[in-house]
This record gives sequence, C-alpha cells and structure tokens, in this order.
Amino acid sequence: MTLPSYHLQLIAALAVGVASSVAAAPTPEMVAVLMDYNQEFERARESSDKILRAEGSKRIGKMVRESRTEEAKLAGAQLEDKISGKKIAEVHSELKQLFDQYDKAVNSAAIPVREKYLNRVDGLVKALEGKDTGAILALNEAKKAIDSLARAAEIEAVVAGHLFGEWNVNGSRLGIHADHTATYSINGNTGTWKLEGTDLLIEWSKGPEITNKFSVLQAGDTLDGSEKIGRNGKWEPVAGTRKR
Repeated sequence: MTLPSYHLQLIAALAVGVASSVAAAPTPEMVAVLMDYNQEFERARESSDKILRAEGSKRIGKMVRESRTEEAKLAGAQLEDKISGKKIAEVHSELKQLFDQYDKAVNSAAIPVREKYLNRVDGLVKALEGKDTGAILALNEAKKAIDSLARAAEIEAVVAGHLFGEWNVNGSRLGIHADHTATYSINGNTGTWKLEGTDLLIEWSKGPEITNKFSVLQAGDTLDGSEKIGRNGKWEPVAGTRKR
C-alpha cells in the first residue's frame, strides 16, 4: 500500500511522538484498545462508504458518457482515495458536495465509537494510576489517536512506529518504513509489513518464501524476533541493533 506524502508526514509525526514520550514499548492493553477501536470505526463507516461509492460511481459514469475520460479517471482515483482515508489536495468540483456529505455522515457515526473507546482508555488509566507510568503514557498516546479519529495507517504508526528506521541485522541493514514497506541490503530485497496482534510480520519479495516476525512490545536499540523460510518452516531467532 502506497501512502501520499501527507499521510507519511502524519505517520512520522505520530511515530516521533511515541518514541519521545513513551519510555516503554506499547503495552498489550494499548494495542488491544487501538485494534478494537479501529475495527469498530471501520464498521461504523461501512454504510457511508457504500453510499459514497454508489453516488460517486454515478457521477463518474456520467463523465464517461459525456466523453470526459480524463476527468473520469481523476474522479475515480479521488473516490478511492476518499474511501481509504487519504487527503485530497483539490477535490473535483462534481464530487465536492458528495465528499462533504460523506464527512458529516462519518463524523456522526464515529461519535459513539470515539466516546466508547475514550472511556475505555480512561478506565484502564485509572486502574494503572500509581502502578505503571510507562503503560499510562502508552495509553495516553492511544487516547490522542482515538480522539482525532485516526484511520488504520495512523493507528499502526502509534503501535509500531518505534520500530521504524534501520537496524543492523546479521551484518546487513534491515529497514522498516512508515509506508508499510521493508528493505534489506542483502540482494536489495524489498518486502511489506503488516500487524497481526502484537507482531509485525515482514514478507519478502525475493528469494525463497521468507517471513520475519518482531513483537511491537519491545523498545530500545535492540530488535529481537524470528525468521522462517517456507510456509511450514521453523521459526529461528534473529536479532539486531538500531543503526546510528
């Protein structure tokens, strides 16, 4: 998945915020509340997404019938960007009113979701008062993301952003990047990463079917994880240090 520069800047800012303010790694409670919030927010948007796609497709179809092919292509790309949560610099005039209506509908649907998860975070923080400062700081980062109605990419930056950057692994450079890509200096390998629970999984594009796995519940300048070759391969330990 390729994200526009606006999203990469926002993700980088969120990642820096986590790295600078959270002494410890994200906690299981933080990850759980953010993943639950994201799933419920996505469900709350489903009906608005369907209406937007249907109404937008009608307008794009009209452009095609009128032989406005390039406009139709632009509007189609903007429609997909809007549904996926990307920022659009200059909305096509025939989509602007539709997008405004969509934003109002999504924000209205999101209010109960946001309140539910802000209350959930507040309850977790209250239970941890005087016990775990690091966990409270992590939960406060989750609260900021929920309060701003962050979408999936921003949520994943809060959860995994402290792992972004370059690492020295087995004498080579491993890069984990905000745009869901990964790089490895051996053979110029590239891959993509995704979150599964509290693990960040990297699948590589070159060579045999190789997968790396790193827990997001670790912090600092060391990176501990595992690697397997092939779908049924055995997980073997792998470790690295942050590149300075």
